[in-house]
Amino acid sequence: MHAVCLLGLYMYSTSFIFRLDKSLAHLFSRQNECIKTYALLKTCQLLQHDLMSKSELRQLKPTFTLIGSVIEGTRVGFADEIDVTLEFDLLRKFPIEMWQDTDATVLMLSGNCPIVSRFCNSDGVLDYPSFTHFFLKELRKSLGRISPMLPTGLSCNNDWVPCQQCAGERDKMHCRGCLPAITCTKIGPCLIFKWKQGERKAAILTMDLVPLFPLKTYSKGGIKELYSKVFMTLYRKKPPGWKRYCEGLVKRDRILPDSFTAGDREDQLHDVAVKFLDFDSSDPCYVIRPGQKLDTHLFKKEEETRMVYTLLKVLKAELNVEVSSYLMKKVMFLPHVKNYLGKSRIIPFKLCYVLRESAELRPYFESHVDFEKWDHVYCRSGTIPLRQT
Repeated sequence: MHAVCLLGLYMYSTSFIFRLDKSLAHLFSRQNECIKTYALLKTCQLLQHDLMSKSELRQLKPTFTLIGSVIEGTRVGFADEIDVTLEFDLLRKFPIEMWQDTDATVLMLSGNCPIVSRFCNSDGVLDYPSFTHFFLKELRKSLGRISPMLPTGLSCNNDWVPCQQCAGERDKMHCRGCLPAITCTKIGPCLIFKWKQGERKAAILTMDLVPLFPLKTYSKGGIKELYSKVFMTLYRKKPPGWKRYCEGLVKRDRILPDSFTAGDREDQLHDVAVKFLDFDSSDPCYVIRPGQKLDTHLFKKEEETRMVYTLLKVLKAELNVEVSSYLMKKVMFLPHVKNYLGKSRIIPFKLCYVLRESAELRPYFESHVDFEKWDHVYCRSGTIPLRQT
């Protein structure tokens, strides 16, 4: 294949974009294909309501927020998974504190927070693995309560019995032969469901929960200083898995200062995730995972910008390019990219500009795409020229 038809990419991407309003009452695009997504979102609502009303976690006021491609309208292909952040509103009053000499592996809780305080030592340091096990236990109870109310066709395996290989690993990763209702990834719980309608083969749907914790810093370095602290802590302590995690930060999650919001630079309260580096060990190590604040409402307000980003994802999949969608998304918020996208009217040329002029993405695509021939070939045939392999 020496060229990619952009019209084909456009049709492929727009045919499978799901847009759901807040009430979930109306599906704007091909309802039959969105019904799995609807079932997951409805389950998410049920779960949040149960956690807020019947769980021990209710004192922490847990709230869910849908993130990622489904809410942005940039999903490519059928949505068999959703990503949801979980925040505990009460922790806004008792945030994690990080002083200048505090390690990025130490979660120091301020104040006597209900529920969470029982997992802190006398110095106020949170035992995060113990809190995680408690959190997973409450999730299982909640799933058991809402199981009878799940949307038609959706079920969770609450009665999962682990195979001999997975025995004793109930809160950890599982083999492909096992299907627990809840498993735990390095960043948070993953809820696993079966979807079965009619005679069709059952499909697996997942809901990834990412717990976020408010972290208060006492300096003016903002998110940039948090990243530096993570790198320095890992380099100094060298826990198992630290090199792989650092490589991931540089390759996929590195910060782009030019796309910083005012909050990234100035805020002293940041929402951070906590990532296990060696979850399967008897003494797991974990570290905070900061992230830039991206105004993804830009994709809702600017249809063509959303389409360029979606086409980037399609091109990445078609060419099998190993670059994270998160990095591509941050590139879309760079000032020179936003400025050009606002001026140009032709989507293919916008796409070319993002790939050719962004130092962050060009190295990933230039071995596949012939940028020198783009303007001539596209204007003549409507295709993207690829380098011969």
